[in-house]
Amino acid sequence: MTKSALSSNPNKIAQRFCRAHQSYRAHATVQAKMARRLIISLKMVKAKMVKACNTKNTGMQPYRVIQDEHISRLLEIGVGSGLLTDALFENFSVDTLYLNDLYDNIQTNALPKDIDANYLIGDIRMIDLPKTLDGVISSSALQWIYPPDVLFKRVFQTLTAGGFFAASTFVEGNLSEIQALTGRGLRYDTPKQLMVRLNQAGFMIDEFKADEQVLYFDSPMAVLRHLKATGVTAVGTEQACWSKQSLAKFCQNYQQFHTDAGYTLTYRPLLFVAHKPMKPMSSPL
Repeated sequence: MTKSALSSNPNKIAQRFCRAHQSYRAHATVQAKMARRLIISLKMVKAKMVKACNTKNTGMQPYRVIQDEHISRLLEIGVGSGLLTDALFENFSVDTLYLNDLYDNIQTNALPKDIDANYLIGDIRMIDLPKTLDGVISSSALQWIYPPDVLFKRVFQTLTAGGFFAASTFVEGNLSEIQALTGRGLRYDTPKQLMVRLNQAGFMIDEFKADEQVLYFDSPMAVLRHLKATGVTAVGTEQACWSKQSLAKFCQNYQQFHTDAGYTLTYRPLLFVAHKPMKPMSSPL
């Protein structure tokens, strides 16, 4: 059973992503798309819920914390190079933003001048979290925390009633080529397992979508360079841990993943938008 890299060595994860901080944006095409899709999904869910509540003429409205695309208090988990932060401010305004990651380079990311930014550096499972948040967002970060049950419960507790939890992550089958050849990688939930965990934490799920995105590269070495540039060498694919012979064997074995379009690398992203009920749920699904 493969342990989560964050669970076993958060310092190692911090070092890898700190080194990749500058290169990440240029190479993390899948992650950038995930961030944009997540924020658009949040907007769509909010609009749908407002319409439904208006139709039913009820004041018990989830997402009431978003007024005219404005959010008062928001936490972002796993900020990284700021892809999700950028997508957020293209669509919403925020009064007070709490920004979390394992390393302090995130403090160099560009932010709107009038934002009240508060940096929470450290393991999100252990650091003190602000209370009565209107929302929590995260993109391409939760997969480093396994199992995520404790984190989900912490997020639920920090939210005000009607507050939202919107995140994109990866699920079983992610980077399957690397797992098949090296036996290394993170442990991932299936979509169904992740849905159960959210329900057990108390969340009502309003959007839940899994996807598959395949990237193509000119060579197996180009695959490894891509993983290094996006910080994913933290799963154990960094070339420094290989001998010349093992690296040659990896490249040879990767030939099985060659297609007319190039050498494949498969991502399995999933996004969800959920909220904390206005009143306690009788029983989770």
